[in-house]
Amino acid sequence: MDKIYFSKTNPKAIIPSKEKENAGYDIYACFDDDFFEIPSHITKLVPTGIAWACSPKYYLQIEERSSTGSKGIKKSAGVIDCGYRGEILIAITNSTSLSIVISKLEKDDLFKRYPQFNEKNTIVQPYKKAIAQGVVHIVPELEVVELAYDDLLKIESNRKARGWGSSGK
Repeated sequence: MDKIYFSKTNPKAIIPSKEKENAGYDIYACFDDDFFEIPSHITKLVPTGIAWACSPKYYLQIEERSSTGSKGIKKSAGVIDCGYRGEILIAITNSTSLSIVISKLEKDDLFKRYPQFNEKNTIVQPYKKAIAQGVVHIVPELEVVELAYDDLLKIESNRKARGWGSSGK
């Protein structure tokens, strides 16, 4: 059986895990402060405190979790190659008009200690909940062959070079 290796770059990090029937490994934020804010319509790199390694046959694709995507917490970038050994940072985009705050504090405590956040202007994501998931994919071994464009157009295709909206679907 192939193996995937995770290491903590921060001793407080949580090693990703998954249930047998799930496709993705749950990935958690890891930071020292009480909270990590992602302002409205901004993308920030959220630290995870983990690094990884595996066979060159695989890569890790970062995906949204349904529970975060429904709050407007969107992942922006996502391919982590097998050779990358640095801390995995999750590019999260706040697609809402509110601040998103990943908080170590309970919501009421956050609002009391940090009055800039409140029910009207803040979406609170608990620190103990995963912020994304990592799905391991196989890297296909394909031979690259350069063709003249005229030769490429001769390869069977219903769509040909018709672009956006051309399928009518």
